[in-house]
Amino acid sequence: MNEAKFQTTREQILTDVAQNKMSLIDVQNQVDQILSGAVIELLQTKRLFGEVLIQIARQYDNRLDGAMGFKWQLTKLNLVINPLKLVEVVTYWHELLALLQHEVLHVVWQHPLRYQTSKHQTNITLATDVAVNQYLEEVPRGTVTLADLAKLLDQRLPALADSSSYLQIIQKNKIKGQTGQQAQSNQIDTRQQFNSEKRSNGEQKAGKLDTHAGWDSETKVESLSQQTAELKQILAQAWSQTPTRDRGLLPGKLKQQLEHIDQPASFNWKQLIKQAVGSLPQGKKSSYSRFNRRQPLRMDLPGQVTNLVTKIDIFVDNSGSMGDNEIAYLLTQIKEIVMTTETLTTVYSFDAVVHAADAYELRNQSQIQFKRIGGGGTSFQSIFAYLQAQHATNNDTLAIILTDGWGETKINSYHFSNVLWVLTSPVSQFSVENSCGKIATVANNVNYQRMVGTK
Repeated sequence: MNEAKFQTTREQILTDVAQNKMSLIDVQNQVDQILSGAVIELLQTKRLFGEVLIQIARQYDNRLDGAMGFKWQLTKLNLVINPLKLVEVVTYWHELLALLQHEVLHVVWQHPLRYQTSKHQTNITLATDVAVNQYLEEVPRGTVTLADLAKLLDQRLPALADSSSYLQIIQKNKIKGQTGQQAQSNQIDTRQQFNSEKRSNGEQKAGKLDTHAGWDSETKVESLSQQTAELKQILAQAWSQTPTRDRGLLPGKLKQQLEHIDQPASFNWKQLIKQAVGSLPQGKKSSYSRFNRRQPLRMDLPGQVTNLVTKIDIFVDNSGSMGDNEIAYLLTQIKEIVMTTETLTTVYSFDAVVHAADAYELRNQSQIQFKRIGGGGTSFQSIFAYLQAQHATNNDTLAIILTDGWGETKINSYHFSNVLWVLTSPVSQFSVENSCGKIATVANNVNYQRMVGTK
């Protein structure tokens, strides 16, 4: 299908619907044919995008608040389409192709999986759209670009960063033009605000093309694991079916993401961290959504709500008993942590002591430092002594210790127990007898065994 044929088909559908000559089922069938033609064209011109789309079932819903978007149904990912709205708001053939590519990029970066249980979906919509739109020659109308976000925040932003980086920036900065109440909630619909500005400058008003409504859902632990496997299988299959010539035309970061997609995490980092962090209260913060109890008649004064602030400290074992391959593998696991958490994350190396001077904050995957620091004996006690010195508590810090598990037999945790131990050896070989927190192992993971040469 080309531009002219799409225009003719679209105009005929709209005319027949207006004259009650076409039912919604007929519209759905026509739109399904149009989408099939679009997928075929992408297979010919943008192979990877077409390969992803042919593996995802299409579902039609006339109540969807946008033209299309992804939605989980139990463990299966569907592309949901509102057929009538798609015909109404997608006015050009090239615009439909751009919209489909935009949707595929959300899948490549696993946004429907990573953010399905997150709060502040408005901010997530903004951050994820900015992240994926940088890989498109044409962006769908109504979605926000990097330049748009820079204008809204009134600051320069890094290019080609992960969506989690943009989300952190949005959450820490006031949107330009926000009122005091909006700034407190940080929930202004920035896409709507930006589109209003564009319409005031004379651009045509248009309906929503892309919707993320299907991402926002509560998921059980067992379903989350199956959804992760489902998404990675889709991407691994699409990547394997994409010829080398077509792979070479993709941006470097996109290729890097897909090259590692068939290497599943040792275990579900997202769920383990979520369980370990929990809802940790840390004081109060002002909020205009809650009235001031001391002065209930003063509606202009903010009340207070619980402020959930947690930081993650990751301690990587660099002792002499740890091989370089073991350390490299554990560092790759940190990538999974970065992808699944929105909290402040700091990485430390330790052996007999914690090398605090060489610590660094981790805001995206590219900041991971693959270098060895230290190399002496192992002291887990040094970690807990450091946490105590930093006044870390179970209410504000999660400690993740990546180690082979070989060290002293007894430690004093100073009542700190919000710990996740990740071992490269079997749990039965863990030296600490009175360990606190939760323990997991990567010893039986196939990828780990290959990296260290045991398989």
